[in-house]
Amino acid sequence: MFESLFFFLADFLMFTPENYLRLISHYNRETWPLPLLALLLGTANLVLIKSRYLHRDRLINLSLVCHWLWVGIVFHYYYFSAINWAAPAFALLFVLQAVQLAIFGVLQNKIHYQTPLTQLSYIGLFIYLFALLFYPGITAYLHQDWQQAGYYGVSADATCLATMGLLLMTKSRSRYYLILPLIWCLLSAAMAWVMAFKQASILLLIAVFICLFKTFPAPIYRKKQPRT
Repeated sequence: MFESLFFFLADFLMFTPENYLRLISHYNRETWPLPLLALLLGTANLVLIKSRYLHRDRLINLSLVCHWLWVGIVFHYYYFSAINWAAPAFALLFVLQAVQLAIFGVLQNKIHYQTPLTQLSYIGLFIYLFALLFYPGITAYLHQDWQQAGYYGVSADATCLATMGLLLMTKSRSRYYLILPLIWCLLSAAMAWVMAFKQASILLLIAVFICLFKTFPAPIYRKKQPRT
């Protein structure tokens, strides 16, 4: 069954792993030092979460909007579409997520980040830090080249993982903000699996984990009501 699924997915990839890695290397060289700036903005988000600044939630969400727009328009539409016919659809997915965050997180200010952190928020913090600091190192090690690493803010996978981590740190119980990031996680894991990239298991595990704890009702949300 898995072999049939593998060949079914492989039919949709019109490029080789070598072509993909060359594209990533070219993209990272041309956008440097943007990954460094994105890392600084990602660190600033953590500072804002702990701060009492009135518009902290809007600023955090605005940074996510910028990252999702960049990855959607610049990476998927202008770079990835050169080797992947489905890249414009991926670009649309990222733009839609950016629009969703812009409307509900920036304009309507409905996405709020919690302090102090809850148990689920600590899990989100771990995923966020993993995407910022460890995912680039892991992908660089697996591909044996720092120019082929996935960086937060400019890489689709790292940006998606970091966003899901941040959304686990929100007060909102809405599951809708996570739908598009989860869809991308599964799509990217499938592509990585076909290309025999080991990060496929990382993306899939995190996606399944978040589905269990956020997308579906979880006991962690059940708070004891005070007795009256």
